[in-house]
Amino acid sequence: MGVRLTRKDAFVDTALLQFIFPFSIKDGLRDELREELLERGYQPFTLEDRSLEDAYYGEGYRVSHQHLERYYLPFTGSILFPDRHSASAFQRLSRVIEEGYELSLGERSISFCVQSVDVVICPFDLGFITTRVSIEEKLPYSLVLEFADRFRDLEDINSRDEHTSVRRGEENYGQMEEFIFKKVAPGIMPYLGTTDLDEAYYETLPYFVDERMFVLMFCRFAEGFAIDSIDMYRALHLDGMNENGEPVIGSSNPDFIKRYCDQHVYDRWSPGTVYGANEHTFCCLTTTEGRRERELAGEMYGELYYGLLLCLFHKIVLLKLSSNYSTIRLEYDRPTVEKLIRSITNLSAKYYFLEIASQLKGKELFKMIRRSFGIHELYIEVKETLGELYDYQDRTDAKTQNYLLMLLTLYTVIGGIYGMNQVIEDLDGQIDWRAMLKYSLFEHIALFVTLSGLVIGFVLAVVVTKKWLSDYIRRRNS
Repeated sequence: MGVRLTRKDAFVDTALLQFIFPFSIKDGLRDELREELLERGYQPFTLEDRSLEDAYYGEGYRVSHQHLERYYLPFTGSILFPDRHSASAFQRLSRVIEEGYELSLGERSISFCVQSVDVVICPFDLGFITTRVSIEEKLPYSLVLEFADRFRDLEDINSRDEHTSVRRGEENYGQMEEFIFKKVAPGIMPYLGTTDLDEAYYETLPYFVDERMFVLMFCRFAEGFAIDSIDMYRALHLDGMNENGEPVIGSSNPDFIKRYCDQHVYDRWSPGTVYGANEHTFCCLTTTEGRRERELAGEMYGELYYGLLLCLFHKIVLLKLSSNYSTIRLEYDRPTVEKLIRSITNLSAKYYFLEIASQLKGKELFKMIRRSFGIHELYIEVKETLGELYDYQDRTDAKTQNYLLMLLTLYTVIGGIYGMNQVIEDLDGQIDWRAMLKYSLFEHIALFVTLSGLVIGFVLAVVVTKKWLSDYIRRRNS
């Protein structure tokens, strides 16, 4: 419950927002999704194409591809900015929209423009939809926060959301989910994986974090405005207005607000520019104008956007692997266990980096974001899971090999010493099947052991070959 603020609300001269929705892609449909997006006019994003530097961010804003490449370490850049289509890297496809809409909050409407949309296809069957929005008017800070909070709610989960809608002429979208998947990014819904929702009662989309989108927010106040801990706390929690249209904040304890900001705020350039991050918001509040403002906004669209995507990717994949471990049945799902081991090993070897950026600002910011997401704790848990899976697999393999060795030993002893001496002469050359009718009981046993041993050897050879081919195919596709 928010606490009403008595201080006067400041006005925001520039408000640029990006809303990120993570989703699961149905198994094996990543390439089909990419082809669908290309047919719908999406363009693959590459650093080589310099014409894209100012294509998706609105008038006056651009992202330097040269700076973007230098911002990240080489092994990170190869994942974020592949020079060709690769299933093992991030594949960003973007589309320009530049259409104006109104967000109705009940008694008040806010004009905004959807600049563009990204669909980023990632390894581990994960994807992100990023909707870039700019608010077209100068608004009080509380109203900007309320806009962001309402926009990020994909589904109506409380009475307040029931009064929220997006309008443009005759078009009217009662839920943000409807607006995103029917207008902004149509055609994606058939590719959304829903396997994680078998036991869900209320959710209709495969969320990994919660039922809301993640928010990147850039706000510029008038020069001379002093950004304080209350402004940052409200930004991180998107504390906008109450039912009466009054500014609110989610805490009444100044000491708590200060302690929270000490952990979640990066104030190296305070009071002119301050960054903050928590589990659902990453924001930059500034009072700088002109060229410096455009540079900061470009970083939020470029360098910091990609770093945040990578942090979200780490968190969601780790959550997904932890969830998969909690649902498998070790005794019966051996292929699933092996797939989970490969996935954890693959993530650890290729995608999990402690250092992401080459510049100090990026290192410190991403370290704060990772700490806010709890990524390191999740990674330690997954690594412990990997150790448990290896121990289980070693015990199971040892037990299986013992049983197999015992069976083969019995067949070798009986078939080699007893069976081969009893019936081997009748099985040599032209087989006289009529002679077998005169066999004694022990000779029939020897014949059975000999023939069944041959069958078992053939079956084992087929099983081993099939398993090897299956493992080879899975390694190629992973």
